[in-house]
Amino acid sequence: MAIKISDLTREATVTDLALVEVSESDGASPEGFTSKALRISTLRAATARKLLTLLNTTSSAAVDAAPADSGVMHVFTGTGAKSLTFDNADAWEGDHVYHVSNRAASGNLTLVGTGFTLSPPKGGTLVLAPGDTVTVHIQDVGGSPATAYVYGSTVSA
Repeated sequence: MAIKISDLTREATVTDLALVEVSESDGASPEGFTSKALRISTLRAATARKLLTLLNTTSSAAVDAAPADSGVMHVFTGTGAKSLTFDNADAWEGDHVYHVSNRAASGNLTLVGTGFTLSPPKGGTLVLAPGDTVTVHIQDVGGSPATAYVYGSTVSA
């Protein structure tokens, strides 16, 4: 079914997975939504930040992964040893995908799982040398420990 923008009588919102869905509007939302208008400004703050912040560059030596930062490209630029920790005590729900890149001139980045089983790529480890990039796919958050798979370029085992 095609919907012409001029005929749009429903509010568009963006879900946590950045997929657009259309839902009926009663016209009495707190944001003052009126029919025949597409209101992107009604996005929740966390979702809007996630859509606008597609790249997170950090020079920190130790970073804790947060469920709210899923889907963002995390680029580590600080020299020396670095770590990115995934802690199952955080409020993880459903699938999450993290893109991680070690773009520092020197120093390895180690992926750490607390309550997570992080499975490295075949023939690889959980250590990213400068220039390595991986995707961490967190799948089974209900398991004990939770399961995450690492895909990409890492230091050889």
